[in-house]
Amino acid sequence: MESKDLQVVHSGERTNTEGKPVSSLILLSIPDSDYSSLRPHLEYVSLPNHLVLHEAGGKLEFAYFPNRGLISLVVVMKDGKTAEAGIVGNEGFTGTLAAVGLRRSTLQAVVQMTGDGFRGRSFAEHLGIRSKPAIEVEPLCRSAGYAGCTNGGV
Repeated sequence: MESKDLQVVHSGERTNTEGKPVSSLILLSIPDSDYSSLRPHLEYVSLPNHLVLHEAGGKLEFAYFPNRGLISLVVVMKDGKTAEAGIVGNEGFTGTLAAVGLRRSTLQAVVQMTGDGFRGRSFAEHLGIRSKPAIEVEPLCRSAGYAGCTNGGV
């Protein structure tokens, strides 16, 4: 069953305020009204290989939405050893917790394959994320390892 509220937006049909084309499937899939709220806050960024986007335990300033390239999500152990916990391409975004208003991550995000994309500060207030079903908070938090963040933990 198809929803009449959903529309297919193809790569390059949306841009940020500087006219840079969007290929992020997340940014292409949200409703026009939500994208319009986010658009002024999206900054185009180059994502060179080995760039650390955020450190484990460090302050999350931005969520990153890659157009191209791959970003590794890495667990850093107390002894300094690392283990890859996930990979993000243009189908997802990093800084999940920043997008919903949290300030710290347990994962390090490192660019593994050069690309480009967009970054933005916390989007919770721009989307009214707690009241809109288009982007649900609980699945985002669960995927980042914070199952309780929707019941008062944010």
